[in-house]
Amino acid sequence: DFRISGKVSYLPMLETKPKKNHLSELLHSGRDFIRMLKFIFSLLPCAGAVFAFPSLGMAFLVYCSFISLFTFLAYGADKLFAVMHWRRIPEDLLIVLGFCGGTPGAFAGMKIFHHKTAKSYFDKALTAAVILQSLTVAGFILAEWI
Repeated sequence: DFRISGKVSYLPMLETKPKKNHLSELLHSGRDFIRMLKFIFSLLPCAGAVFAFPSLGMAFLVYCSFISLFTFLAYGADKLFAVMHWRRIPEDLLIVLGFCGGTPGAFAGMKIFHHKTAKSYFDKALTAAVILQSLTVAGFILAEWI
């Protein structure tokens, strides 16, 4: 017989956690890859503005850095508030921070704090924010060239 925490078990293989199948591991790694791509693409509007407008680009880069850091900290604080059962940061505010230029911080906060990952509308809203920010910077670049 086998002893596990004082109890006798005749089938010790049933006491272990079941292994994940390869398909679920592939899907999980695929989701992580897509999240990483979204994070990288969320950096493009800031980088595009720096290269397109050297005089204003650095100010925009500083703004994006601060708003991304603030958004990242807001996601971390909201996760802490959720765990502690305290009053939460409104979801609308978290999404608005992403639209204001904090999408890199939002994607990083979602990944690192494992926060708001189950809510698909957060992912969709932040992806829309990245697209909108990219189109805005592209519009300014085209207006500058024309």
